[in-house]
Amino acid sequence: QDEIEKRERSDDVRKEMKRLREESVLKNSYESLDLIETNRVHKPSRQSGDKDILRKDFSHLSMDVILLVEGHNMIQYKYQAEHLFDHFELVHFSAPISRQTSTGQLCFVNKRLRDNFKFVADNCDMQANHTYLDDKDLVELSLFQLKSSSPNSRKSIYILSLYKHPSLAFGDFLKRLKDFLSKYSNVLSASTLLIMGDFNVDFNKEKEKSKLDKLIDMDLQPLFKNRATFEKGSQLDWAFVRLSPIDADDQQVHLKAKVLDTWFSDHSAIVSTIGF
Repeated sequence: QDEIEKRERSDDVRKEMKRLREESVLKNSYESLDLIETNRVHKPSRQSGDKDILRKDFSHLSMDVILLVEGHNMIQYKYQAEHLFDHFELVHFSAPISRQTSTGQLCFVNKRLRDNFKFVADNCDMQANHTYLDDKDLVELSLFQLKSSSPNSRKSIYILSLYKHPSLAFGDFLKRLKDFLSKYSNVLSASTLLIMGDFNVDFNKEKEKSKLDKLIDMDLQPLFKNRATFEKGSQLDWAFVRLSPIDADDQQVHLKAKVLDTWFSDHSAIVSTIGF
């Protein structure tokens, strides 16, 4: 062993081989594994009934909040969801009333942030157990509040997790979204709102741009455009922000979002970084 170490110190070829062994690192194809930012919200779409696979995606460890839509949920899956992540608490679980469809949302919050995050409301037909009677022609909306963890701040931001079923006409979707936002205008009117979800519309396409204009008319600004989030190259997943009048002038309020590839879904994830 001593002779080998001596050669590695003196022989140029062996020194180079040692350097390559020590410095060689496979390129990480999934950028989310490298995230080290604070106040992160992770929103991948479409999870299979076997959600256990999500535990194997270690990017969840760097997140503060995880939002899942198109969950294919059933009420009997809730216990499994409650024990899915060791360091996260399930704060919201919705499902269809009977048969399994694409319906259902889940929200997990990192336990260290539990006192700063809460479920506010959803648009389920049956509020008591968060179930939907319809399983198509539907937009699923779940609203959450994130409070600043700074002891000197009383700021909060609201996050709306959204899934528009493909069969729902855009006009009907827009009306239901407006009605929901109006219903909770008492808390939303003075706060910044972040909307993340699967809109099942690629607003980048020329024929769909008028639909994007209707959202912009609601003071919703997209945080990114022209990024494929679906396996067929379309951008079906979006993040919009509506800054409150106070936050619009506050240089300390920052919201960013980017698209990250996933290996467990046919959709990419959206990771949003919130600073306030």
